[in-house]
Amino acid sequence: MAKRSPRLIFTEEERALPELERAVRKADRAAVKLEKAEAKIPRKTVKVKKRVVDSESGKVTTRLFFEEADKKRPPSKLAHAARKAPLDTVRSAVHRKLREEGDDNPGTEATNTLTETAERTWRIAESAHHSHAEKPYRRADKAEAAAEAAAPAEKPKRTRKAPAKKAD
Repeated sequence: MAKRSPRLIFTEEERALPELERAVRKADRAAVKLEKAEAKIPRKTVKVKKRVVDSESGKVTTRLFFEEADKKRPPSKLAHAARKAPLDTVRSAVHRKLREEGDDNPGTEATNTLTETAERTWRIAESAHHSHAEKPYRRADKAEAAAEAAAPAEKPKRTRKAPAKKAD
């Protein structure tokens, strides 16, 4: 998430107006929530090599610096599912064939049921892990949307036309 300034920035005169007090408070709360959510986005340390010229000797040396950067957001569940779809199709076809062929052998049936259960458990654990990794990014997105929506909604003033007088 890129750090950005909030859309609403109130001047001191606007903050003093009682009719904007609620909107100012709402925008401030949304901005604080956004900052907290963006602070919780996972970060990683990146190695950066920079060439440095020594002023005394004139030698060029390479120095290693460490910088903090946001981790890349994990791929969406849709992209993940699309990538795994062919494997899931083959896996289900194999299990279907084993169920058809192994009707008379209880050992084969038990093994097939056990592997299906293990694969299902693995998919559930993988989904939970993905959901956990995605959580700070979802919260930041939600806080950003709330900060954007914190603008005071101006209601259009309704004007009522006076009825036309009848001419006698």
